[in-house]
Amino acid sequence: MSLSLIIPVYNEIEQLDYTIKRLINLKKKINNIEFVFIDDFSSDDSYNHIKKYSNKKKFIRLYKNKKKGLGSAIEEGIKKSKLNYVCVF
Repeated sequence: MSLSLIIPVYNEIEQLDYTIKRLINLKKKINNIEFVFIDDFSSDDSYNHIKKYSNKKKFIRLYKNKKKGLGSAIEEGIKKSKLNYVCVF
């Protein structure tokens, strides 16, 4: 099984470290998984915070959405996913 986990983000900087560390642990259990973060133009530093992780971990991918809302962010994540199955977090 190969899984793309779509994670829309908007001003979530306080939860990001906890979430990303848990996802990295999940990667240790499920080898064929990717995490696709879609930042919906957060006004905090969420994008740059995730970028620090995505620069180090190939399975963490980050994109910006044009502040179109949750539905648009999910749709963009589905378009950007590369694996067979998609799940929204």
